[in-house]
Amino acid sequence: MNLKNHVLAIVVIANSCNCSPASNTSKEKYFGDVGYIKFNPQIDSPSYKPCRNDIVPIYQNGNIYKGEKIALISEFAQSFDTTYLSSKNDGYITLRFVVNCNKEVGMIRTEAFNYDYEAQKIEEELLLKLKKALVSLKNWPKIEDGKGNVFDYYQYLTLKISNGKIETILP
Repeated sequence: MNLKNHVLAIVVIANSCNCSPASNTSKEKYFGDVGYIKFNPQIDSPSYKPCRNDIVPIYQNGNIYKGEKIALISEFAQSFDTTYLSSKNDGYITLRFVVNCNKEVGMIRTEAFNYDYEAQKIEEELLLKLKKALVSLKNWPKIEDGKGNVFDYYQYLTLKISNGKIETILP
């Protein structure tokens, strides 16, 4: 096949694709950042307030926790009663949340998957215990820009559960 035929084939393929621009309705359902969390008064505490409208994405936050991961795991383990876990919870439970400028945790969202990455439902009592342990963590860093401006930021924890026990907490 010569160059002319290659170019012709590319043009035909490109024209056969549905290359029309996205409609306004499809644009509205997507947000500016991956992991965006919108305040929901039905599930979020009314006493929790972000300090700003612009929440810094997690990948711009270099510090995870005062005392690093070892302190975070230790404090979480002290606050969370593992008797609520069983082997039916084996897999991953991810808690996504916002840390506001006052270092308070809120707007918590959860997902659970087994080791085959199939979605799992988290029992309400376990979910409440996980959220309570997460909110009890108080040593989140403040994120400042060097000009005295303090920011809210996204954070997450993923618990890897094996045989009904927390094997590790990520990141």
